[in-house]
Amino acid sequence: MHPALRLRSPQVRSGPSALRSSGPSARGFMPVFILLLLVIFLVGLGGALIIFRERSGKERKTEEGKTVESAGASIRVVPDKQEYSEGDVASFAVFVDSRGIPVIGVDFEFSYDPSAITIEQSGVITSEVFPRFLGGFNQTKDFVDPATGTISIGGLIATESQAKAVASDQPVVIIQGIVEKSGKLTAEFTKGATDDTNVTQAGESMDILTEVESASFTVVQ
Repeated sequence: MHPALRLRSPQVRSGPSALRSSGPSARGFMPVFILLLLVIFLVGLGGALIIFRERSGKERKTEEGKTVESAGASIRVVPDKQEYSEGDVASFAVFVDSRGIPVIGVDFEFSYDPSAITIEQSGVITSEVFPRFLGGFNQTKDFVDPATGTISIGGLIATESQAKAVASDQPVVIIQGIVEKSGKLTAEFTKGATDDTNVTQAGESMDILTEVESASFTVVQ
């Protein structure tokens, strides 16, 4: 038989060297296990940070310390000045910022002390931000109820297709009145309520208003 064709008997090793060469290596397994634990820890930490940022991004503090959701719309009532003399005409600009969300309408519900400021129907001046405005009293042009010191105004867009975002660079409404003493023009707002000041999102027909800033005025002698 040719020497190259001879079958060689397998060599069987015995002793400690054989044991070391068989089976998975314990030394190789431990680093892989530790690396796997590290990856799981980092993934969990990243997820926790994302959740924290999402929650913290939805809430912030206003100047009065009231918590609001920054993703929602805001309404601000801004006086033309802080101090007046008795008999002066005070002018309040009402700004709406929907923060890029298309809206189909707004409702303003204001309250004031009739003994502090006198506001007539002609004292409510609407802009072109919304094509149609209605008074909340019997859906007429009567925006003001001087007896109770309330103002109710609704701004509407005709159809959903005309819905648009409203920015705070132009007042939606201007309210003017003659001041007699110090007081406040308050935008009535309660989160979740539907019968007070609100901003209606297009498509969803839901109130997205989360922040309201009213205005105060001071009459000096």
